[in-house]
Amino acid sequence: MPRHPSPSEQAERERVGLTLRTIREMRGLKPAELAALMGIGRPYLVKIELGHKRLNPILLSKAAAALDVRQAALIASTAAEESAA
Repeated sequence: MPRHPSPSEQAERERVGLTLRTIREMRGLKPAELAALMGIGRPYLVKIELGHKRLNPILLSKAAAALDVRQAALIASTAAEESAA
């Protein structure tokens, strides 16, 4: 039986997904284009961006390389987010 993420884990997935989407859009990439660069399907990428799926370490590495950013840029919280929490 699949384990559902805790509320804090879900919030983290959503935050990382939004960051991924924002950087993808800033780079002018469509979801299908980034998904192809990462070696996954567009529906799976959309699930990551929506926080329905976790960005695992392998996909994190591929996303960072495809977007030409450091991995930390995709997963790091900003000081503003941390102070608001």
